[in-house]
Amino acid sequence: MNLSQYRSVNKVYHAVNATVAAAFEQQYLAVRDAEHRIYTDAALARLPEVATQHPLHAEWHVRARTARWLAAYSRRTKARLILEIGCGNGWLSNQLAATGATVVGTDINLPELEQAARVFDKNNLLFVHDYFSDRFLPGEQFNMIVFAASVQYFSPLQDILDKALVKLAPGGTIHITDTHFYRSREEQLAASLRSLQYYTQLGFPGMAAQYFHHTLHDLQHYRYTLAHNPGSWFNRLPGKSHPFPWIILQPW
Repeated sequence: MNLSQYRSVNKVYHAVNATVAAAFEQQYLAVRDAEHRIYTDAALARLPEVATQHPLHAEWHVRARTARWLAAYSRRTKARLILEIGCGNGWLSNQLAATGATVVGTDINLPELEQAARVFDKNNLLFVHDYFSDRFLPGEQFNMIVFAASVQYFSPLQDILDKALVKLAPGGTIHITDTHFYRSREEQLAASLRSLQYYTQLGFPGMAAQYFHHTLHDLQHYRYTLAHNPGSWFNRLPGKSHPFPWIILQPW
């Protein structure tokens, strides 16, 4: 993949109408600010490392472990081209680029993409401002497609996964990490209620309509494995705990 053909203003390739994305972007960034998820350039460059006193220190400890899993998988399979969908500020795309693969991170959140391109200035890393579809970067296919703490912003799940499958290179895999998958409709409904209460208390009740809760049943038509199952007895042992599944999905 020749990244130079996609370079644009502020090193972000713009493929979406900014006006279309603005409404979600504004609300999303306000929520991230309230949750202490907006970082200075210096702090972003250090992620996933944060100070022990940071309010999200425990979360970043989990996400650092996820990043190590994905980077090791990339090296083991010699992934040449990786796509991260919903890359946000680009910290994970940067970690994956360190494996030597060419990495594309995409999101509709322009301010964080511009920060990502500024902080993580690498020849093998590109950030794309766009909605993902099966027509994303025509002619390109990816060895790994990653949804890290992002698939909950897509519904229906089947729609986004089917589009991602079209963009896989032969032998490629889709990775879903750092997102809860519920085992029953009852669990899903309870989680939806908790999210509504959370966003209402935070002052942004409308955000609950942009946050979706998926179940393992939603994956029944796909060929997938649980590379990490947080419910297994082994992974509940001290030092092994990681609250999210690592789902690897392949074409049939």
